[in-house]
Amino acid sequence: MTLTKKLIATCVSFGLVPLLVVTALVLVAEKSLEKNVETSFASYADSFGEKIDRILYERYGDVQAFVLNPAVTDRTRWYKAGAEQNPAAGLMNEFVKLYSTYDLMLLLDTDGKVAAASTVDVKGSPIDSSSLYGQNYSSSAWFKDLQRGQFTTMRQHSAKENNLASGTLVIDHHVEPAMQLVYGPKAEAVIGFAAPLRANDKVIGYWVNFMSLVSFKEMVEQFQRSTVGGPAVAILDEAGRVMIARKPFDGGEDGITEGVVLSEQDCPPARKALSGGKGADRWESQAAQGDEEVVGYAYADGSMGFAGMGWSVLVHDHMDQAAAAILKVRS
Repeated sequence: MTLTKKLIATCVSFGLVPLLVVTALVLVAEKSLEKNVETSFASYADSFGEKIDRILYERYGDVQAFVLNPAVTDRTRWYKAGAEQNPAAGLMNEFVKLYSTYDLMLLLDTDGKVAAASTVDVKGSPIDSSSLYGQNYSSSAWFKDLQRGQFTTMRQHSAKENNLASGTLVIDHHVEPAMQLVYGPKAEAVIGFAAPLRANDKVIGYWVNFMSLVSFKEMVEQFQRSTVGGPAVAILDEAGRVMIARKPFDGGEDGITEGVVLSEQDCPPARKALSGGKGADRWESQAAQGDEEVVGYAYADGSMGFAGMGWSVLVHDHMDQAAAAILKVRS
């Protein structure tokens, strides 16, 4: 039953006023409430996108700061496994523990060979990264971009003021072979942040930080806990592939699943977001079972001069449930 029918039935059952008056009043109230829901969901999506880009901006700058440490340029200790023998690896471990964000750090020489690798995970526990020594990543697309100096500087739909940052290559969400060697074949997909290492104004290597999406998943859970009704959330990459999808916090059904490419589906809110849009729309997903969903959507257009990743955020729930949650808070 739609929200309108439910409200009318409630009012009529109490015999408060004639049916026509009730209908008119309810329609006005419903439109006002639905507009309020749409405005709220649009704001949720936009705010969440801004928060994502602020975090990515910080990670963008981290790697450029790391390569400035003089301990990294001592090539006489490169290619040796372990923090005791390799000062660069020891420095990486300190950064991993300090930031509690990165799953793996690598130092590559200009030929793509691993010169150093971190030996602790994001929680500070030991990991065995010795198998990375001897590996060569010169054939990786991201390594070739690094060699050409193709840094992440702008996106088609980024805000103009956010096309300023340069010096870091951001490697979008992907399954990374280096992660699989350390964490096993089911290792989390990661984002990479890479920058050149210089000595005497000459590039002598590249530092790469890999981080999984765990921190973003935790952000989603925190958002749901603190938001009225705990709506469902989906984060899409630039191609429209769903990287993260979380059901409503109350455990209800969700019409979006991870791995699906929404740009190829009949999902107008996703298409609008991927085109740089922000706002709210209605959508009836397959899981909605005939009930209309309200979807707040937002293209994350960068932050603090950083162009962003071209990601989009969808915040969605059944309109009836979202409206009921808002009414409950007001009562």
